[in-house]
Amino acid sequence: MKMLTIGSNVNHLFSLFKAGIAAIPIIGGSISSLIGDYFPTEKKVQSDKFPKLNIAILKMIAKRIVNKYPTLKIESIKLYRYHSNYFKNISVKYAMVIEIDDGILKNQKLKRSFEKLQFSTGWLSTVPDGDSSKDLGIDKSFADIYIEEPPKNHIEEWAFYAKASKDTMPIGIMINEPSLKLH
Repeated sequence: MKMLTIGSNVNHLFSLFKAGIAAIPIIGGSISSLIGDYFPTEKKVQSDKFPKLNIAILKMIAKRIVNKYPTLKIESIKLYRYHSNYFKNISVKYAMVIEIDDGILKNQKLKRSFEKLQFSTGWLSTVPDGDSSKDLGIDKSFADIYIEEPPKNHIEEWAFYAKASKDTMPIGIMINEPSLKLH
């Protein structure tokens, strides 16, 4: 059964409605709970897709990337699960895919800017400290994206990719599993 989600614009009204229903003596709490089960909020759906991650901080990182490259016309930044059958020694679990408008590749200056972004992406454990990781908004606070204590090798769990919208998705990105739009 496909669940309907309630967007962030009406979350507060929905919460007030559920609270009003819950105030009905004897049966209100049960009805309010059932309503919440069938109409989960956007935040609940996001946390169900990636329960170990702080989505708000990931969205903030996505916004930093967009602000760093304003001329690139970034169409979307999405979070995917990652699994590679080809590289068994890679422990990457998550991939953030930055997708740009194909049209900008016709402009040489913008194409160079896109190539710089592509250079700073890849498996995060292989992205050198310094300018590349700063371009992605990655710093010592990156561990804060985990809701609980991050694993010691948390940097190895991440890959970042920049691609034009016409390009195919890199191998290993689980496009058939739930993803989350961060921008």
